[in-house]
Amino acid sequence: MTIDSSWIACFKEEAPAAFRPTPPFAPTAVFCDGQIKLMPAAIEGVVSWEDYIQRQFARLIQRYLSKGVSCVILAFDDYNHVPAAKSMTQVL
Repeated sequence: MTIDSSWIACFKEEAPAAFRPTPPFAPTAVFCDGQIKLMPAAIEGVVSWEDYIQRQFARLIQRYLSKGVSCVILAFDDYNHVPAAKSMTQVL
């Protein structure tokens, strides 16, 4: 599945006041979609699984924890429970 990243530019153009350089509050929890992180563009310099895990997951989690977030949820799709609407992009 490929997602065109231009959608965020459209949002920023349509509703610039909805975007700010810093969060309006300190979150106590964040949700990270691990499924998306499994599909990165080409990563230069990744030579091992440890490097891949560090870059795609550990660094992301550590960034939130270092900013004071007390709960980071890293979730992956369970194909037994994926909604039918997503099935066309996640056929096994």
